[in-house]
Amino acid sequence: ENEGTLLEMISSAFEWGNQSKYINDHRKDPLGTNKDSLEINVELVELMIHDWPFIFCITTKAVSEGQELLVDYGADYWKNYKHMQRLLAPTVTGPVQDPQTTPT
Repeated sequence: ENEGTLLEMISSAFEWGNQSKYINDHRKDPLGTNKDSLEINVELVELMIHDWPFIFCITTKAVSEGQELLVDYGADYWKNYKHMQRLLAPTVTGPVQDPQTTPT
């Protein structure tokens, strides 16, 4: 039914938190000019199952216990991230806290 339609999906653990918060961008300094990066070891794959989009994290090489999971967030992610920082700057007085790990 949606054949030939290009849809864009954004997955983020920013506001609600989920297991994707453990997958990081491979760039050592994504907001700066440093082009150094670590080796990507996972890939995000979107599959439609019964007309619902699901995102799977697939390892591209062996990953040891405790090893960081690294993916390329893409240029659009960092462009939007910088934009959101500017919009939220007047309302946020400190680092954004993860409600699942913030002590009460």
